[in-house]
Amino acid sequence: MHLQHRNLAPHRIYARTPWHLKDDYLPFLCAHGINVELYLSSDSFDKITGPELTTLRQTLSSHNLHCTLHAPTAGLDPGSEDPAVQDATSQTVQRTVRLARLLAARSIVVHSGYLALFDAADTERWIRHSIIFWNQLLPQINAADTLITVENLYEQGPTPLRRILEGVRSQRLRHCFDCGHHNIYATATLEKWFSELGRYCAACHLHDNHGSVDQHLIPGEGSIDFVRIAELMYRHAPAASWTLEARSLEQLQQFWARLQLEGTRWRFTP
Repeated sequence: MHLQHRNLAPHRIYARTPWHLKDDYLPFLCAHGINVELYLSSDSFDKITGPELTTLRQTLSSHNLHCTLHAPTAGLDPGSEDPAVQDATSQTVQRTVRLARLLAARSIVVHSGYLALFDAADTERWIRHSIIFWNQLLPQINAADTLITVENLYEQGPTPLRRILEGVRSQRLRHCFDCGHHNIYATATLEKWFSELGRYCAACHLHDNHGSVDQHLIPGEGSIDFVRIAELMYRHAPAASWTLEARSLEQLQQFWARLQLEGTRWRFTP
Protein backbone atom coordinates (compact mmCIF):
# COMPACT_ATOMS: atom_id res chain seq x y z
CA MET A 1 0.00 0.00 0.00
CA HIS A 2 1.21 3.50 -0.80
CA LEU A 3 0.58 6.56 1.34
CA GLN A 4 0.81 10.26 0.72
CA HIS A 5 0.04 13.24 2.89
CA ARG A 6 1.20 16.21 0.82
CA ASN A 7 -2.36 17.48 0.17
CA LEU A 8 -3.42 17.24 3.82
CA ALA A 9 -3.27 20.65 5.45
CA PRO A 10 -0.33 20.69 7.91
CA HIS A 11 -2.40 22.29 10.68
CA ARG A 12 -4.56 19.15 10.75
CA ILE A 13 -1.79 16.58 11.37
CA TYR A 14 -1.15 15.62 15.01
CA ALA A 15 0.97 12.99 16.71
CA ARG A 16 0.29 10.93 19.82
CA THR A 17 2.55 12.40 22.52
CA PRO A 18 2.56 10.93 26.04
CA TRP A 19 2.58 13.78 28.54
CA HIS A 20 5.52 12.42 30.50
CA LEU A 21 7.59 12.06 27.29
CA LYS A 22 6.64 15.33 25.61
CA ASP A 23 10.10 16.85 26.09
CA ASP A 24 11.55 13.90 24.15
CA TYR A 25 8.98 14.23 21.34
CA LEU A 26 8.83 18.02 20.96
CA PRO A 27 12.16 18.55 19.12
CA PHE A 28 11.05 16.13 16.37
CA LEU A 29 7.50 17.52 16.23
CA CYS A 30 8.67 21.12 16.08
CA ALA A 31 11.27 20.35 13.43
CA HIS A 32 8.65 18.79 11.16
CA GLY A 33 5.67 21.02 11.92
CA ILE A 34 3.59 18.24 13.48
CA ASN A 35 0.94 19.27 16.00
CA VAL A 36 0.68 17.57 19.39
CA GLU A 37 -1.99 15.29 20.84
CA LEU A 38 -1.05 15.05 24.50
CA TYR A 39 -1.98 11.74 26.12
CA LEU A 40 -2.77 12.05 29.80
CA SER A 41 -2.70 9.35 32.42
CA SER A 42 -4.65 9.47 35.66
CA ASP A 43 -1.62 10.75 37.58
CA SER A 44 -0.58 13.39 35.03
CA PHE A 45 -2.66 16.16 36.63
CA ASP A 46 -0.85 15.96 39.96
CA LYS A 47 2.53 16.35 38.27
CA ILE A 48 1.77 19.29 35.99
CA THR A 49 3.34 22.58 37.08
CA GLY A 50 2.64 26.17 36.10
CA PRO A 51 6.14 26.76 34.65
CA GLU A 52 5.80 23.54 32.66
CA LEU A 53 2.55 24.79 31.09
CA THR A 54 4.09 28.17 30.32
CA THR A 55 7.08 26.57 28.60
CA LEU A 56 4.84 24.25 26.59
CA ARG A 57 2.57 27.08 25.44
CA GLN A 58 5.59 29.14 24.40
CA THR A 59 7.16 26.23 22.52
CA LEU A 60 3.97 25.48 20.59
CA SER A 61 3.33 29.14 19.82
CA SER A 62 6.86 29.81 18.63
CA HIS A 63 6.57 26.93 16.14
CA ASN A 64 3.00 27.79 15.11
CA LEU A 65 1.75 24.44 16.42
CA HIS A 66 -1.52 23.49 18.07
CA CYS A 67 -2.43 20.84 20.61
CA THR A 68 -5.27 18.51 21.45
CA LEU A 69 -5.62 16.39 24.57
CA HIS A 70 -6.47 12.74 25.09
CA ALA A 71 -8.18 12.24 28.44
CA PRO A 72 -7.12 9.36 30.70
CA THR A 73 -8.96 6.14 29.96
CA ALA A 74 -8.61 3.77 32.92
CA GLY A 75 -11.89 2.96 34.64
CA LEU A 76 -13.86 5.77 33.00
CA ASP A 77 -17.36 5.45 31.56
CA PRO A 78 -19.68 8.42 30.92
CA GLY A 79 -22.64 6.06 30.57
CA SER A 80 -22.13 4.04 33.73
CA GLU A 81 -25.01 3.45 36.16
CA ASP A 82 -22.54 3.31 39.05
CA PRO A 83 -22.48 6.73 40.80
CA ALA A 84 -18.85 6.22 41.81
CA VAL A 85 -17.78 5.56 38.22
CA GLN A 86 -19.84 8.52 37.01
CA ASP A 87 -18.25 10.80 39.58
CA ALA A 88 -14.71 9.61 38.79
CA THR A 89 -15.34 10.06 35.07
CA SER A 90 -16.79 13.53 35.58
CA GLN A 91 -13.87 14.64 37.75
CA THR A 92 -11.34 13.38 35.20
CA VAL A 93 -13.09 15.01 32.25
CA GLN A 94 -13.44 18.29 34.16
CA ARG A 95 -9.73 18.31 35.03
CA THR A 96 -8.93 17.65 31.37
CA VAL A 97 -11.24 20.48 30.27
CA ARG A 98 -9.51 22.87 32.69
CA LEU A 99 -6.13 21.87 31.26
CA ALA A 100 -7.49 22.36 27.73
CA ARG A 101 -8.45 25.90 28.68
CA LEU A 102 -4.95 26.65 29.95
CA LEU A 103 -3.32 25.23 26.81
CA ALA A 104 -5.94 26.49 24.34
CA ALA A 105 -6.33 22.89 23.22
CA ARG A 106 -8.58 22.60 20.20
CA SER A 107 -10.25 19.38 21.32
CA ILE A 108 -10.24 16.56 23.86
CA VAL A 109 -10.52 12.89 22.92
CA VAL A 110 -12.54 10.81 25.40
CA HIS A 111 -13.20 7.08 25.09
CA SER A 112 -16.90 6.32 24.88
CA GLY A 113 -16.97 3.69 27.65
CA TYR A 114 -19.09 1.29 25.59
CA LEU A 115 -18.63 -2.42 26.37
CA ALA A 116 -19.06 -5.17 23.78
CA LEU A 117 -20.89 -7.32 26.36
CA PHE A 118 -23.85 -4.92 26.52
CA ASP A 119 -27.24 -6.38 25.61
CA ALA A 120 -30.01 -4.23 24.13
CA ALA A 121 -31.29 -3.07 27.53
CA ASP A 122 -27.76 -2.28 28.76
CA THR A 123 -27.12 -0.26 25.61
CA GLU A 124 -30.30 1.78 26.05
CA ARG A 125 -29.38 2.63 29.65
CA TRP A 126 -25.81 3.46 28.65
CA ILE A 127 -26.98 5.81 25.89
CA ARG A 128 -29.41 7.55 28.27
CA HIS A 129 -26.79 8.04 30.99
CA SER A 130 -24.17 9.21 28.46
CA ILE A 131 -26.51 11.90 27.13
CA ILE A 132 -27.19 13.15 30.66
CA PHE A 133 -23.47 13.09 31.48
CA TRP A 134 -22.41 15.19 28.50
CA ASN A 135 -25.27 17.64 28.83
CA GLN A 136 -24.21 18.34 32.40
CA LEU A 137 -20.64 19.16 31.31
CA LEU A 138 -21.50 21.31 28.30
CA PRO A 139 -21.23 24.65 30.20
CA GLN A 140 -17.63 23.90 31.18
CA ILE A 141 -16.74 22.65 27.71
CA ASN A 142 -18.21 25.81 26.20
CA ALA A 143 -16.31 28.00 28.66
CA ALA A 144 -13.04 26.32 27.69
CA ASP A 145 -13.79 26.99 24.00
CA THR A 146 -12.90 23.41 23.11
CA LEU A 147 -14.82 20.36 21.99
CA ILE A 148 -15.04 16.73 23.03
CA THR A 149 -14.49 14.03 20.43
CA VAL A 150 -15.88 10.70 21.58
CA GLU A 151 -13.67 7.84 20.39
CA ASN A 152 -14.95 4.41 19.41
CA LEU A 153 -13.32 1.44 21.08
CA TYR A 154 -15.42 -1.73 21.44
CA GLU A 155 -18.43 -0.52 19.44
CA GLN A 156 -19.59 -3.04 16.85
CA GLY A 157 -21.63 -0.44 15.00
CA PRO A 158 -22.08 3.34 14.87
CA THR A 159 -25.66 3.64 16.13
CA PRO A 160 -25.07 4.00 19.91
CA LEU A 161 -22.58 6.83 19.38
CA ARG A 162 -24.82 8.49 16.82
CA ARG A 163 -27.75 8.43 19.24
CA ILE A 164 -25.62 10.05 21.96
CA LEU A 165 -24.49 12.82 19.63
CA GLU A 166 -28.04 13.36 18.41
CA GLY A 167 -29.30 13.36 22.00
CA VAL A 168 -26.83 16.01 23.16
CA ARG A 169 -27.29 18.14 20.04
CA SER A 170 -24.21 20.31 20.52
CA GLN A 171 -21.42 21.25 18.15
CA ARG A 172 -19.13 20.82 21.16
CA LEU A 173 -19.62 17.03 21.16
CA ARG A 174 -18.23 15.28 18.09
CA HIS A 175 -16.75 11.91 17.08
CA CYS A 176 -13.15 10.69 16.89
CA PHE A 177 -12.95 7.76 14.46
CA ASP A 178 -10.27 5.27 15.47
CA CYS A 179 -9.64 3.13 12.41
CA GLY A 180 -7.63 0.53 14.33
CA HIS A 181 -10.41 -0.08 16.84
CA HIS A 182 -12.94 -0.29 14.03
CA ASN A 183 -10.85 -2.93 12.27
CA ILE A 184 -10.78 -5.12 15.38
CA TYR A 185 -14.18 -4.74 17.00
CA ALA A 186 -16.69 -3.37 14.50
CA THR A 187 -18.99 -5.55 12.43
CA ALA A 188 -20.41 -2.54 10.57
CA THR A 189 -18.69 -1.66 7.30
CA LEU A 190 -16.79 1.57 6.91
CA GLU A 191 -19.57 2.81 4.64
CA LYS A 192 -22.21 2.11 7.29
CA TRP A 193 -20.08 3.77 9.97
CA PHE A 194 -19.57 6.96 8.01
CA SER A 195 -23.16 7.09 6.80
CA GLU A 196 -24.20 7.52 10.46
CA LEU A 197 -21.22 9.25 12.06
CA GLY A 198 -19.36 10.91 9.21
CA ARG A 199 -21.06 14.27 9.67
CA TYR A 200 -20.07 14.26 13.36
CA CYS A 201 -16.46 13.25 12.77
CA ALA A 202 -13.90 15.87 13.86
CA ALA A 203 -10.84 13.64 14.26
CA CYS A 204 -9.33 10.40 13.03
CA HIS A 205 -6.74 8.22 14.77
CA LEU A 206 -4.39 6.53 12.30
CA HIS A 207 -2.72 3.21 13.05
CA ASP A 208 -2.86 -0.28 11.59
CA ASN A 209 -3.40 -3.88 12.72
CA HIS A 210 -4.36 -7.29 11.34
CA GLY A 211 -7.87 -7.29 12.79
CA SER A 212 -7.36 -9.19 16.04
CA VAL A 213 -5.01 -7.22 18.32
CA ASP A 214 -4.58 -3.47 18.82
CA GLN A 215 -1.03 -3.54 17.48
CA HIS A 216 -0.65 0.15 16.54
CA LEU A 217 1.34 -0.66 13.43
CA ILE A 218 2.40 1.91 10.86
CA PRO A 219 -0.25 2.18 8.12
CA GLY A 220 0.49 -0.32 5.39
CA GLU A 221 1.80 -2.97 7.79
CA GLY A 222 -1.64 -4.39 8.62
CA SER A 223 -4.96 -5.03 6.87
CA ILE A 224 -6.76 -1.66 7.09
CA ASP A 225 -7.87 -0.06 3.82
CA PHE A 226 -6.52 3.46 4.33
CA VAL A 227 -7.33 4.51 0.79
CA ARG A 228 -11.01 3.88 1.50
CA ILE A 229 -10.82 5.60 4.89
CA ALA A 230 -9.24 8.67 3.29
CA GLU A 231 -11.99 8.77 0.65
CA LEU A 232 -14.74 8.52 3.29
CA MET A 233 -13.11 11.05 5.59
CA TYR A 234 -12.73 13.56 2.79
CA ARG A 235 -16.33 13.06 1.69
CA HIS A 236 -17.92 13.24 5.15
CA ALA A 237 -15.42 15.11 7.34
CA PRO A 238 -13.00 17.13 5.21
CA ALA A 239 -12.02 19.45 8.09
CA ALA A 240 -11.18 16.67 10.57
CA SER A 241 -7.77 16.40 12.20
CA TRP A 242 -5.60 13.30 11.78
CA THR A 243 -3.51 11.88 14.61
CA LEU A 244 -0.57 9.56 13.96
CA GLU A 245 -0.92 7.05 16.78
CA ALA A 246 2.58 5.63 17.09
CA ARG A 247 3.53 3.88 20.31
CA SER A 248 7.04 5.35 20.58
CA LEU A 249 9.11 8.22 19.23
CA GLU A 250 11.09 5.80 17.07
CA GLN A 251 7.90 4.42 15.54
CA LEU A 252 6.59 7.95 14.99
CA GLN A 253 9.74 8.83 13.09
CA GLN A 254 9.23 5.74 10.92
CA PHE A 255 5.56 6.63 10.45
CA TRP A 256 6.49 10.14 9.33
CA ALA A 257 9.20 8.86 6.99
CA ARG A 258 6.67 6.52 5.38
CA LEU A 259 4.28 9.40 4.79
CA GLN A 260 7.06 11.53 3.36
CA LEU A 261 8.46 8.98 0.96
CA GLU A 262 5.70 6.72 -0.33
CA GLY A 263 3.15 6.82 -3.02
CA THR A 264 0.16 8.74 -4.25
CA ARG A 265 -2.78 6.43 -3.55
CA TRP A 266 -3.88 7.95 -0.23
CA ARG A 267 -5.78 10.93 -1.62
CA PHE A 268 -6.77 13.97 0.44
CA THR A 269 -8.17 16.10 -2.36
CA PRO A 270 -11.01 15.32 -4.79
